[in-house]
Amino acid sequence: MQPHQVSDETRDALVRLEAKLDGLFNSFRPDLDGEAVNDNAIANVLRHSNDAHEREQAWLASKAIGPVVADHVRVLAHLRNESARQLGARDYFALTLATSELDEDRLFATLAAVDDATRLHGTHVVLPTG
Repeated sequence: MQPHQVSDETRDALVRLEAKLDGLFNSFRPDLDGEAVNDNAIANVLRHSNDAHEREQAWLASKAIGPVVADHVRVLAHLRNESARQLGARDYFALTLATSELDEDRLFATLAAVDDATRLHGTHVVLPTG
């Protein structure tokens, strides 16, 4: 293993797990009213339906992927964090910021400033989409 690199075994495990998760997310079709639908169908209902029950069912269907991937995501997070610690970082988040040449304190200060600037009388301003 070279300095500043994870072991071949760890890298292979990360690649396999990321590919597995990509496959699960890409092939998952939630059930909406007894029919397997894609993300576009869910988004269409959420954007255009005036029926609160229909929107709720679409939203719940969109969350059905969670239990399918949860264990894999936890393992991936653990593996990424362990790899980052082996490379001298606090965790994967800190490693990603460092390799992207972003200062964590400055990032959080900027996000806090944006949050403060977008508050209006104790509520967040909702910007129109699309």
